[in-house]
Amino acid sequence: MDTSAITLENNLSVTGTSLDNRIITQDGVEVLKGHDYLLPWASEMVEFGETATNDADKQTKLYNYSLAGGAQSWTLLPEFANQTSLKLYELTDQGRKFVSDVAVTGGKVNLSPKANTAYVLVPTTALATTPAISASETVIANADTTWGYGMGVNDPGFNSGSLAAWNTQGAM
Repeated sequence: MDTSAITLENNLSVTGTSLDNRIITQDGVEVLKGHDYLLPWASEMVEFGETATNDADKQTKLYNYSLAGGAQSWTLLPEFANQTSLKLYELTDQGRKFVSDVAVTGGKVNLSPKANTAYVLVPTTALATTPAISASETVIANADTTWGYGMGVNDPGFNSGSLAAWNTQGAM
């Protein structure tokens, strides 16, 4: 038994004694190294407690962040390793902005994030362990969302991606 590691549920393990040298692995694959991470994410709600039924096989995207920025090389979890490429988006206060397609070679990706900037990587084909989920299904449709509910203004942040909630009047 490794006494320098903390072993958690879902094959998660944490080593290190400070923020600078901590390493988190999932199924033996590093997902966080110091202040850099490439974390898998599930679109489903996370449950807590002894009766939680979270399924690591339902992870549909990866979040990347680096405090200092610069070149990074990451080994992908098996469910993402079958991809030939991933779509990289920068996360901004205006939503996500497409940056590039990132090649997957030998189950690994090379990234060069800007410092203090968050990104999301989404698959371009079905994932290995969840074949029913495609890249287009990782985006949640806005159709059923009532943006600005209770504010007196519909969709005040233009979050729906359309102008359907806005009814202009007068000369334009």
